[in-house]
Amino acid sequence: MNYQLLQVPREKSELRCAIAAQERPAQSDTETDAIARVLETCDVVVDPRDKSVAKYMLEFGFWEWWVSKAMADCMRPGTICVDLGANAGYFAALFQSLGAAAVISVEANPELARRLRLTGERNHWEHFEVVECAVGDHEGMARLLVQGEENLGGSCIVPQDYQHDGILEVPLRTLDQLLGDLAPIQVLKMDCEGSEPAIWRGMQGVLANNPQMHVFAEVTVNSEAEPWLREVAAAGYTIRYCEYDGTTPLLDLDKLSERQLWMAYFHREDQATVRRPALDAQVPESAVRSGSEAVLHFAMLTYGGLEETKRAVRTIAATTEQPFVLHIVDNASPDGRTQAWLQEQREPWLRYKLNASNRGVPGGRNDLLDFILPQAQPQDWIVFVDNDLEFEAGWLQPFTEAMQNFPSARVLGKVGHLITVQETGRELLPAPARTGHVDVVSGGFACFVRADAAQRIGRFDEELGQFWHEDDDYCVRAVASGFDVIAVPESKILHHEHGSGVATPDLVNGGSRENLAFLADKWRAAGYLDSEGWVKRETGPYLPEPQRAEIRRRLGRPVGRSELAAAMTLLEEAVEQPDPMRWFDAKRHPIPACTWTLLTRQREEALQVGDAALAHKLSDLGDALQRASNTQLLREMTKATPQRDATVPGQGVCRDADFESQEFQDAARALGVSGLAQDPYARSAHLWELLALGSQLTRHGIPRQGARVLHFGDDLDRIAPWLEAQGVAIEGEPSCGRGRYDCVLFKGLIDTDLIVETLARHADEDTLVLVLGRTVLNGVPTRQMPQPLQLKLDLIERTRLRPTVPLALAVDDAVLEACVTSPEIEQYPALSRISGPQIYTSFLFAARWQPKPKSERILSVPSRAPATLNIGVDLRTLFYADSTARGIGKYTTQHLAALCEAEPGLRIAGYVTQDDAVLPPILQRPQISLQQIDSYRPEQVDLVHLPDPMNMSLGFDSPMRTLRHRCVTATFHDLTPLHYYIDQYPRANREGYLDRLRQLERSQVQLLTNSAFTAQDLLEHRSIPSHRVTPILAGLHRDAAPPPSAAEIAEVQREFGIRAPFVLHVGALDPHKNFYSALSAFFMARSKRPLQLLVVGAVDPGTSAAAAFCSKRKVSDVIFTGYLPRQHLNALYASATALLFLSRAEGFGLPILEAMAKGCPVIASNTSSHPEVAGDAALLVDPDDQAGAAAHLLQLLEQPELAQQLRERGMQQATKFTWQATALRTLAAWQQLLGQQPQQQAQQQAETLALR
Repeated sequence: MNYQLLQVPREKSELRCAIAAQERPAQSDTETDAIARVLETCDVVVDPRDKSVAKYMLEFGFWEWWVSKAMADCMRPGTICVDLGANAGYFAALFQSLGAAAVISVEANPELARRLRLTGERNHWEHFEVVECAVGDHEGMARLLVQGEENLGGSCIVPQDYQHDGILEVPLRTLDQLLGDLAPIQVLKMDCEGSEPAIWRGMQGVLANNPQMHVFAEVTVNSEAEPWLREVAAAGYTIRYCEYDGTTPLLDLDKLSERQLWMAYFHREDQATVRRPALDAQVPESAVRSGSEAVLHFAMLTYGGLEETKRAVRTIAATTEQPFVLHIVDNASPDGRTQAWLQEQREPWLRYKLNASNRGVPGGRNDLLDFILPQAQPQDWIVFVDNDLEFEAGWLQPFTEAMQNFPSARVLGKVGHLITVQETGRELLPAPARTGHVDVVSGGFACFVRADAAQRIGRFDEELGQFWHEDDDYCVRAVASGFDVIAVPESKILHHEHGSGVATPDLVNGGSRENLAFLADKWRAAGYLDSEGWVKRETGPYLPEPQRAEIRRRLGRPVGRSELAAAMTLLEEAVEQPDPMRWFDAKRHPIPACTWTLLTRQREEALQVGDAALAHKLSDLGDALQRASNTQLLREMTKATPQRDATVPGQGVCRDADFESQEFQDAARALGVSGLAQDPYARSAHLWELLALGSQLTRHGIPRQGARVLHFGDDLDRIAPWLEAQGVAIEGEPSCGRGRYDCVLFKGLIDTDLIVETLARHADEDTLVLVLGRTVLNGVPTRQMPQPLQLKLDLIERTRLRPTVPLALAVDDAVLEACVTSPEIEQYPALSRISGPQIYTSFLFAARWQPKPKSERILSVPSRAPATLNIGVDLRTLFYADSTARGIGKYTTQHLAALCEAEPGLRIAGYVTQDDAVLPPILQRPQISLQQIDSYRPEQVDLVHLPDPMNMSLGFDSPMRTLRHRCVTATFHDLTPLHYYIDQYPRANREGYLDRLRQLERSQVQLLTNSAFTAQDLLEHRSIPSHRVTPILAGLHRDAAPPPSAAEIAEVQREFGIRAPFVLHVGALDPHKNFYSALSAFFMARSKRPLQLLVVGAVDPGTSAAAAFCSKRKVSDVIFTGYLPRQHLNALYASATALLFLSRAEGFGLPILEAMAKGCPVIASNTSSHPEVAGDAALLVDPDDQAGAAAHLLQLLEQPELAQQLRERGMQQATKFTWQATALRTLAAWQQLLGQQPQQQAQQQAETLALR
């Protein structure tokens, strides 16, 4: 069965189908017949000339994912499916792959019917029938208009007087005549080009015989559509439609005209309350349904443990007062005793199924769903239970009360938790002590799932193997489907600790960790989690909206209900503890980021009502919470720190930090440290500073006879004895001498001017420079207390220092080490999660005094008398998720920095919503200040600029409405969502995006585009006059780092296992990036020459899906690196055979420019902005021409002279794009908008760059 293929995220299933289709290229039996690999498993005979359905089947291996998903959710194995208007046979293949017992395909076009028969023969479908006729409301003959070969599926019945050369006479039947009393039919699909109302009139007998049939019908919006749909509704059918996300919301007939075509879904949902004889025959007399009373369907899985099974069955029967049926699936118990016992049972309420092999928990529970759902009514409850439970009298009452108190609950369990999901998997918060909302419940500990919800949630994920956390995944998907999950801990159920189970011992050990990591990736890819790692949900415990709004305002971001519920639960328990700090240390539970804000609010309320005792207690709790959360965060961030050389004192300083551990005490003794503070926290800080200094001094060979150390600032009384014992001379101002110093040490002094001046006098090319200081990690940077990263960047910029080790930080008893190589990297984005005010940190910066490589300046801007220009800029876009690591965020930071350099008189007021917002280092300039967006006043600025007017992030209000001004410009990046995704967006998102575009059209905003292509795209597809659109292009950030050496290249290649020539793909894997074409081209080239593919880019849903696909198929030559620091990427650019970039649309295409600048040949698609950026310096192909791209790859491998020619051309082409030129064009546009003449100098410089 192929059901799981449609339960994974859409992009993953589409990629799997597409790659399977490309791995098996279309085979042609004749000129008019080709074989398409569909849904990974089926070979379908199609016409290769068909440009509609057949084209998608050949290229992508699927058709209309959203319809396929909706049909799959209705399918049950072993049922009958009917396909009216079968076309090329895609849905016949879908039904067969989902395990249908029989499929009947009806097709009037003789050529299509012929191919359908060939498809059935080719796939050996035993119960597959092709009926060659048209279907309507009477019997006779019909005139079929056959469309051209490019759209064979568009054939339709035409009136008798219609004349056309392509008309065929075909038999016409009613569905009642064709199918008779055939039942039960599970799914009937009809797509007959407008004949659906007539077909409906002729199938009333089929409808009567199949009251539970699921009908999918294409609705062509014309004069007949609405009356017919109202007739369907009057017959008792609920009318839904297939939305692009695979869901089936209700269809509002008053909004029928919003689309030309709908795939409608009819189902008589009221019929679900009718009693079914098949079910009643299995229910004991005492359990017969009364009216709409729900039946409990116990779902038990067994694997050995017969005595435990007997006890569970006995106590269920003795204590369950509500009507029930017990379903047991035995997973091939090894001793055979359970199977024998089940075969002896004669109770009418016990049903069983014996599996031939152990299908594990997910597979076994799916068997139970297949066992139960065809017989269950929507209001029934499926109760998943392990066979090692014991039910006491009254166990059901708490669940019954919970169902009444939480009427929207669809999943309930005895044991439940709120969860948070971090890098390595989910973590459980404390189990609630009373009934309430949670994220997950234990699947085998009496987990209730209502039958109608089970239909929507889908099946258990069998990719999890035989054991572990399938219930977590099921519950998270239930929450994502909009259902409430409730824990009911008061129920009297005993769990005998896995007295029996379904997993073999070797699968239990280690399986949990692997599955947790798998699920973390899966949930992120599916969009089930928010940016903080909490499960997204719309219901559950919540504060009144004004209080929630206040918390949102303080945090500067939305707060989900799961996160808020977790914080409230945590505080309720913590405030009762006599020693909260010890309690936090002992528990080590995940701490929601909003907890500090919630606690601060509660303390303020206590002070307002005069409850000083509570306020004092909350203050103490806040101190404990602050320390615990910071320690927990930094421990989490240092888990991946590489193991260090344990023989060097202090080299373990950045491990999972515990300064009371033997490791650190041994390191302290090795340094001869004495006189540490008695207070444990002060002792931790002292020890970290000493170990950090000691490790760096040792690493650079300073402790030796005759070494000289020049010391400034705080005394070295604790480390001096160790140095002096090894012959090191320690000197300081003003007694320092002249000549060479081995080390200059600044301890406690972080005055940049002093450091620069001292190094100019006392350092030479071999001097080690150490700066050990203390600062506020989450405070506002000042001259006296800068952020560590900013200090490092300033020193590198103003001196000839070259860092020798990463910058190291220490907070409390945990340590963070971060590598920072470029001002483009935002300053420690994860530290934004640190809570509370004034978090002090120690930091260490180590560097050598070496000649700094000269940076190349492409354009020198001569100084001129500054003229003040006050600009207001919407900087909210820099503070959403990982915006500064992606294209628009990078563009914005580089653009603003270049503007400040090009115009000294520029003053920028940056508008934000966060109170504690800190600019990226590259924008920390005197010319830029931050203000709350609520404080915006039009009269305070000359002009407003919007770097990202289309940002649709939650809470990002339209800047055209928020920042009104007579002079407004906006950087417009692309129309990609409009061209590729608009129909796939949820309705609210779709309408919001289109409304934002309409705002731009109606306004007088001057649009500055990043390419001439984007400008032309706007003019062609939106109602915007040409005088309001100005291309200013983008630039290329040129870092000052030298080209990577051969040794550095070899090290990077060794790190990623590169052993052959390799090709790069850089960037996200959104569908328009067309990654499957690049992958197919790579596979074609790899079949002829050894080759590897490196996929570089931050982890996103597309990357996760592609990586999982390649991993599952053991494709070892495709390597997913994740996000890479700049020096690693430069090394790959310098050594790659080519950048392969076949994106269908790019507003600018920065990876192409970056690759060319680093001497990497480029193979790119010939669409959108690519020709503009690449010029004649790249090999351009059609984005769908995988064979052409593969041929270019082989050319570069076989023709070194061509590769060298492209390298030289590319580097020359890249020099044409600079941020200085972009800034000058922007200034010219601003001055023109303000009624000024652009400065002559700016005009001349722009002309020099020959920007078109």
